[in-house]
This record gives sequence, structure tokens and C-alpha cells, in this order.
Amino acid sequence: MRWFTLFLLIGLMLAPGSLAEITGCYETLDGALFTVFPSGSKKNTYRVWNITNGLISRLTPDKNNVYSWKDDNSNRSVNVTIDGSTIVRDGEPIATKLPFVVERVAFDSDGTKLNGIFVFPQGDGPFPLITYAHGSGKSSVFNSGDPYSFPAFGIATFFYDKRGVGSSAGRYTQNFEVLVQDHRNAIDFARAHRKVDPDRIAILGVSLGGWIAPLSAADRPEIRALLIRVGPTVSTLENDRWQALSPLHEKGYDDIAMAQATEVVDAAHRIARSELKEGWDEFKALKRKYKKSAWLKELAGMPEAFLNHSKVGVKLYFWWAGGFSDPDWDPMILLRTLDLPIRWTFGGTDTQVPTARCVELLNHEIEENGKPWEIHLLPEADHDLVEYREPDGKKVLYRFAEGFLLAEALWLTQIFDASKTAPTPGYHKIVPNRHLLNDTR
Repeated sequence: MRWFTLFLLIGLMLAPGSLAEITGCYETLDGALFTVFPSGSKKNTYRVWNITNGLISRLTPDKNNVYSWKDDNSNRSVNVTIDGSTIVRDGEPIATKLPFVVERVAFDSDGTKLNGIFVFPQGDGPFPLITYAHGSGKSSVFNSGDPYSFPAFGIATFFYDKRGVGSSAGRYTQNFEVLVQDHRNAIDFARAHRKVDPDRIAILGVSLGGWIAPLSAADRPEIRALLIRVGPTVSTLENDRWQALSPLHEKGYDDIAMAQATEVVDAAHRIARSELKEGWDEFKALKRKYKKSAWLKELAGMPEAFLNHSKVGVKLYFWWAGGFSDPDWDPMILLRTLDLPIRWTFGGTDTQVPTARCVELLNHEIEENGKPWEIHLLPEADHDLVEYREPDGKKVLYRFAEGFLLAEALWLTQIFDASKTAPTPGYHKIVPNRHLLNDTR
């Protein structure tokens, strides 16, 4: 119950007010950390992420300056209030907002205005800094707890909305060249800040950002490390195959069906490789050939667009995606040239990335070539590093995988400390996790 109360109190922080007043990282009396940030889906609703044990909850304002905190797992709720930066329940303080310095900024990336946010630990710095390489989605970084987590360990953050997303200008794109150039421009902009140590920079790449981060780090000695979450190490073609065929694997289709489905996937890829100029007749012939096959409706990812839309519709889809990247991009070619520390985190139930194959490729480089890389597998986590449970046979969200961000922050702090005589000026003390687990399971 103690943790439940702590979560609840954090909910209180979400009283009506500005983003700067409510969003942030909070520390409980026991030393545990929570982030509070807008949900991005419901107005006046905030998410609470316990970055120690991963549990997730939501906060919504009630009447008379009272806030309801609801646990996503148990559906229990508690009322809390806020007194300045302190979360209070029944007149007792439970958690306090850490005194970070938040700066909203904008920078120019080849003529496009991109908006972002710096979050600094308390003090003058200069601080080591981590930047963010986006995944393929359209979520704003302002609806994330990550920017407020790393500063608790003395690491500043710079997150920005990619072009066409959130408050940033430009058209949304998944084009690697554009995304990499934007990110490299963001790094240059961040390094010039007086509170940033320009020689101690790291990149956090998530999903597609796991391809972008190594490209952004190439030939940049100031990049000391990469943190990559669920980032593919296979080629774009192999990853597209995995995404497309995962539903068929889950439903137990036989080898013949898988081979036929692979024909369709590869035919769609050939059209994409030609920038939609060639291969349409072959694809249409396969579509007619297998139109009565049950597996055809199960294909996911890019081939789904080709199957469900006309030629014009497919072109609109690729326009929406912002153009073409190299459909045969193989990240291992670049990764083999990088000797900087990299920490990968994968989810064991991920249907978007072929985790087993990615781990196999990385292990080979670690064992055969001594790469300074680490691999961490979270067996029950999915592509979002979220775990689910099935009470009464219904799949429900349980939590983010336990403690993965804490482990990332500690690893990164060690990397930064090894690169400079003065230690990273962090101030958060890691507390044992036993009471969190005992009180919430």
C-alpha cells in the first residue's frame, strides 16, 4: 500500500496548471522516482511512470483542487492534492518534485524550425547530455517521461519533436537521410549550450531511432555512447519481413504458407525499391494467385498497404511516410566500424523487431571482435518495453519492464565518468527495490 499511496500522490501533481508546473520527476520519501507527463490522448490527463518498478498509472483533476490517481492494474484510485512542489495525501507529504531546470527552445535544421526541450539537473554544469533519436511514430516528446528521468542522475537531456510532429514545422518523414541530418543538427545545437559538456554526448535511439542513432554518431568523437531500445540490427528488408509475417507465426501457419507469404512481402519490397515505378504486375499476379489464402489477410506492416489500397493509395501512403530510404539498408555494416559503447535493450515478445536474430548478430560481434557492447533482454516486454497480464483471460497492460531505465542511467553515468576526471554531478541515490516489489505485486 505504501507504493500505491506514493503513486497516488504523484497524481496530485497534475493539478491544473502549466506543463512546467506539473510535468517532471518526483522523488518519494523512500527515494524512489516517478515521472509525470501529459498522456497525449486525453485532455487534462497525465501519466505516472514509476521508473523503479515500471508500474503505470494516470492522474486526472477532480473538483476543488483534488486529483484522482488511478492504478492501471488494480483500478484503485486515491485522491491527492498539491502543495507547491509537494504531493500530499491526508495532510502528509509523499513525494517532492526534483528541482530541474527546463528550457523550451527552437532550432533551425536546414530551413525547418524544430521545437525541443532541455532538462538540466540543478546547478550550473556543464553536464553530460543525452539526445533522442525518434522512432517512426508521431508522438510528441512533450508527452514522454524520458526527458525528466536522466537528469535525476546528473545527465541533461535534449529532446525535440521531429519535423511534422507536435509543435515542429516541416512534413513528417521516415527518410533516413533527412532524420539523420536533423539529429546531427540537433546535436550541434545542444553542444553549444553553456550548460552542456560538448565532449560528453550520448544518443538514445528507440525503434527506428536504433537505425538513426549509429548514423548520427558516425565520425563524431563527442558521442561517447549509444542507448538503443528495440532497435533492429537486421536490414530493412529483413525487418519488414518480420513485421509482415509475425501474425502468421503467432497463428501457427505452416512452412508452405510462410513461403507463399514471403513471396508477397518481397514483391511489395521490390516495388518500394524502385520508388513505386516497377514490379506492379508481378505483385498483382501474386495477389490474384493467393486471394483465397487465409494468411493473406494476416500480413502486417508495409505489404498491408499494397494489399489493401490501389496504386494511388499506396503512393499516398509513401507520401505520408515522407519518401524513401534505402530499402536494403544493413545497419551491421556501419555498426562494425563503431567501437564506442552501445547498450541494446530488447523485448522478448516484440513483433516489430526480430529480437533473436538481432541478438545473434550482436553476440557474434561481441564474441569475435570484442565490441564494447551490451545486450539486455526483457523476456516479457513487447516493442514498447511494456508487459501485459491476462487476468480472466483478457490481456491488460501491466507495466513498463522493471527497472530498465534505471539500469540505462547507471550504465551511462559510468561511461561519462570514465571519459572525464570529474564525476557526473548526479545526486540521486539508488534505493533497494524490495519494498517496491513487495508492495505492488
